[in-house]
Amino acid sequence: MDAIYQDLRYALRLLLKNPGFSIVAVLTLALGIGATTAMFTVVNGVILSPFPFSQPDRLVVIKERVPKFSERPVSIPAPDVLTFAHESQTFSDVAGYQENTMDLTGIGDPRKLQVTRMGANALAVLGVTPLMGRNFTAEEDQENGPKVAILSYRFWRSAFAGDSNVIGKSITLDRTPHTIVGVMPESFIFPIETYKEDSVLWVPMAFTAEERKAVGDNFNYGAIARLKNGTSVDQARAEASRVMAIIRDGYPAESKGQYDTQPVVMTMRDSALGDYREPLLIMMVAVVLVLLIAIANVANLLLARGSGRQRELSIRVALGAGRARLFSQLISESVLLGTIGGAVGTLLAQLGVDALVSLVPANIPRIHAVQIDWRVLLFVVGVSILSGIVFGLAPAAFALRVNVNDGLKEGGRSGMQGRNHRYARTAFVVAQFSLAVVMLVGAGLLIRSFQHVLNVDPGFRVDHVISAATSLPRATYKEPAQRMAFYNELMLRLNHLPGATSAGASTDLPMEGNWNKIFSIAGQTERPGAQLDFANHSVVLSNYFQAMGIPLIRGRMFADSDNLKSQKVIIISKGLADRYFGTADPIGQRLKWGTQAAKDDWKTIIGVVGDVKQGSLDQDVAPHTYESYQQYDEGIGDLNLAVRTSAEPAAVLASVETTVHALDRELPVTQVRTMEQVVSESNASRRFYVILVFVFGVVAITLASVGLYGMVAFAVEQRTREIGIRVTLGATQWNVLEMILRWAVMLAVAGILLGAIGAFAATRVLTSFLFGVKADDPMTFMAVAVLLGIVALLASYIPARRATKVDPMVALRYE
Repeated sequence: MDAIYQDLRYALRLLLKNPGFSIVAVLTLALGIGATTAMFTVVNGVILSPFPFSQPDRLVVIKERVPKFSERPVSIPAPDVLTFAHESQTFSDVAGYQENTMDLTGIGDPRKLQVTRMGANALAVLGVTPLMGRNFTAEEDQENGPKVAILSYRFWRSAFAGDSNVIGKSITLDRTPHTIVGVMPESFIFPIETYKEDSVLWVPMAFTAEERKAVGDNFNYGAIARLKNGTSVDQARAEASRVMAIIRDGYPAESKGQYDTQPVVMTMRDSALGDYREPLLIMMVAVVLVLLIAIANVANLLLARGSGRQRELSIRVALGAGRARLFSQLISESVLLGTIGGAVGTLLAQLGVDALVSLVPANIPRIHAVQIDWRVLLFVVGVSILSGIVFGLAPAAFALRVNVNDGLKEGGRSGMQGRNHRYARTAFVVAQFSLAVVMLVGAGLLIRSFQHVLNVDPGFRVDHVISAATSLPRATYKEPAQRMAFYNELMLRLNHLPGATSAGASTDLPMEGNWNKIFSIAGQTERPGAQLDFANHSVVLSNYFQAMGIPLIRGRMFADSDNLKSQKVIIISKGLADRYFGTADPIGQRLKWGTQAAKDDWKTIIGVVGDVKQGSLDQDVAPHTYESYQQYDEGIGDLNLAVRTSAEPAAVLASVETTVHALDRELPVTQVRTMEQVVSESNASRRFYVILVFVFGVVAITLASVGLYGMVAFAVEQRTREIGIRVTLGATQWNVLEMILRWAVMLAVAGILLGAIGAFAATRVLTSFLFGVKADDPMTFMAVAVLLGIVALLASYIPARRATKVDPMVALRYE
């Protein structure tokens, strides 16, 4: 320990004695370690950190898959939640939940809150208890039970200023008083898997009679379960198949045998992470490439500095220092350097984490758990020490080969200046450029993909459209006629709003569609074993198509005469018409919901409109059906408003909210935004990854260019005598410049060629993330090669230019 202490003291003195070298090395490491730590912090929070539940590895999520509909698991119907809870033997308990929204009034301005309905046993399944108060009771979890709520810690602090006497107080949700019975701990987030904001309130599930009867319909409920001790996930999956057979036997006669629903039991972690695990891990690999470039850069710096320390090392050996003792000293220096770089990198990482979290799309789960904790600090310590050892190995190895006799001679040369030493420094430069190529090709492919996505036509006019969401509480608007009357009046006022050219409403906005309907077409026989026919579905009101700029291709739009008393009609998308009717005219044809045997009413097709993207821009357009709100006898209360303006949308935003509040001053108007923002939000995940790889690419190319600059500058210094002789013998400045640049470019070209081979193999993993471009896109590879070639020329030009200024007389006296 005393020897290590002495080594570290001496290493610190050396770093302080050479501030220029130390600052460059520390900043280089800080960039690499800081970027890696920031990315690891996100990966740690989202993927690695434990869930805030008791024994989270025993928690599973139950979903279902309908192969004829989609291979992707979906939520399950309410009756299936109850069946799994009653029939399963491998679970100690099963609880249902459903994400929802509720209007909060009486506390400041009316606003909409993200709320989750959950069974009274849900907290017991999760293994958590409220921070204050209690859980729901079985009585409260009944359809007509007492109205109660449990608050999140965040909402308790913001709405009630952390009042310790909040239990027993009342809040008004959807115009109905709810008694506060509990406050959850700060770490509690449920559900983890969400495509909206985190819930701030929880209310009892209290299944209604209508929900309990929806057998094989309304796949809109989550189910969590806790495995019994000694039971594996595989055993639970096997038993789930038995329970699923019971569920299928209970399907209505017209759908029995049609859906072939299959159970899906997955761990809560797998369910929550979904599609985000792979891209985040790929980003982690990308930033590790940046760290490797930084390590190679510092290794080259140490090799260069080692050339100036050969006399010192020779004296140490001559005075009796063993090779092992010398090796220990040099590794101690590099580890100390790595540790300091890690400390500075941690400070940079904190800034990086804040920036990353601000850029992360809201639908990435568990982003709330992203913070620098003990795992991250342990990671920093490990990476710093490991980096120090890695970049210190080569300089230390060469130091062990020092020739004492040559090293003690004035101007003597040793292994620290020999051919192998030069080859090692060259190899590090080539490695930096190779890694930079892999990094930049990946970044280029993702950037080009994003450009292709942005050029996709969404199917509607994005400009000058305002959207907003409203939700009529059932406690006030109990009857469908009341809800219909409210929206009809609202549409009348919005269509006459100053600055508005047209207004409408829909259950789903473009880019955010999530309502699918299985349908059948009259006269078209169902094909045994074929996929079920389904389409995105929207219920629209007033001048929705005009407001959105969705073109009418054939037939007519909905009219006021299309009401509850008239013939049921429907409008379909061009894609649906082309797929199911081909060249035949679809106008006048009929379709209905469900299979041919379903008892639903036939609806007559009256119009065909253009295809509209209902998911992100990089997804295929799905068939779409539109139904008139005036013929929807349930009187939907949740609608998205759409107002097309002649002026800038911002000038009309306030008027839209004022118009709604003129009809109901307690009705929150939420998600007020332009359709340009909606489209932008749909690309949030892809934009996030593109920004990340772009930043990593910039850091990579900066480090690689700095490494090449340092290599060329050192080479020029070492070859000063040779350059002087060449000039004396008649070499021109251009000859010298060409010689240095040619050598530097050859190093870059070697790195680019090796990197291109590596990139060709590595970018295969990006295939699923690319759009409109292939993983081996030649344009991207050529662009990266040209860019790095230019960077190599610029990085080597300054030291090469300096070489042309060498005075032959001074050079001949060099050394």
